Order: sequence, then structure tokens, then C-alpha cells
Amino acid sequence: MISLDEDYIGTDANAIIVRGLKVCGGVVCRLGNGQLLGAHYTSITTTDEIVTGCSYLVNHWLGGSAVSHMWLVLNLAAWQSRGDKYANTHTLVSELKILFRFAGNVMVADKNIIGPSVDVRMDAGNPPVVAYRLTLPHDPLVNTPTNFVKYVKTARGAKVPTVRDLDRAYTHQVPQTWAGFTPFAAHHYIRL
Repeated sequence: MISLDEDYIGTDANAIIVRGLKVCGGVVCRLGNGQLLGAHYTSITTTDEIVTGCSYLVNHWLGGSAVSHMWLVLNLAAWQSRGDKYANTHTLVSELKILFRFAGNVMVADKNIIGPSVDVRMDAGNPPVVAYRLTLPHDPLVNTPTNFVKYVKTARGAKVPTVRDLDRAYTHQVPQTWAGFTPFAAHHYIRL
């Protein structure tokens, strides 16, 4: 299992938690070979950083497989107040589909109908299970080293975002409580 904080991307064969979605968006995908991909972006993550992170996922971890399922869970109000082209959810979804070479429907859910801070969990399977819970305020996090989670950001003074390995400043932390997730129901989704 991996856990994705803000501006983290990653892959896992079993489960991905996109942790603490407040003004953020989480993208999770299942590949035809069962592998999972995920990304956690904030409402102020630049379009270039989103494109760089998603391109890295595809170029490094698609592994010759194709995306079979895709979900986007986000704070719609925060995203629609962005000052760039991704303020339009349809544009964001269209470009995510192009980036991930995905021709199916993207399942989109507004996390605001759940609560102010939400964790999203995707478990492997066919079909995969995507679920949510309110972020647990005092759940201990354990530093868990992995090469399958990266940090995407534009360094101060730079013009181009980079994908970086985690380090002392950006660690991979997995929540200790893995339970309490409720599967999303059909009424939670907009199909785009």
C-alpha cells in the first residue's frame, strides 16, 4: 500500500490512499494488468506540474498495459476557482484522458458532499473498489520508504517542474488505520 500526500504520484499493486483531500484532487487508475496508479494535486498545483506528474506515471509505470478504469475525486468549488484552464472540469478530464491514453468514462466525484477533509482509497481487483472516509485527525503516520512514490514540483526560480525521489523533507507516510472506508455509490459520480 502507498499513501499520497499533496503533489505526490505513485503506483502499487494492492492499494493506494490519497490522503487529506481538502482543496485538492486525487486521480486513481487501474491498469489492465491490475497495477494501480495515483496522483494527489492541490487546487494551486500548476497545469505544468499536473502534466509532468501524469506523464511520469504513464512513461515510467504503465509498463505496456492500458488504463482500464479512472476516477477523479476533487473539491469542485476549489478547482473551479483556479486561474487556469483546469478550472473547467471538462477540460481537466479531457486532458487527463489524453495523458493516460484512456478512452472510457472517467468517474468524477465531488469530495465536498462527504466532508471538509477526505481520504480516498483504491483497492486492486476487477472491478477495483474506490472508497472514501473522513480524514482521521489523529491517525499515526509511519514513515515507509518506497521507490514507487515521487514528488512533483517546480523548484523556486525554475520554470519547469521535476519529478523527485522522496527525501528527508518529503517522506512517504502510511496511515496506521486502514479501515473505515465506504465504497462510492453510483449517485456520488458524474461520468465524463
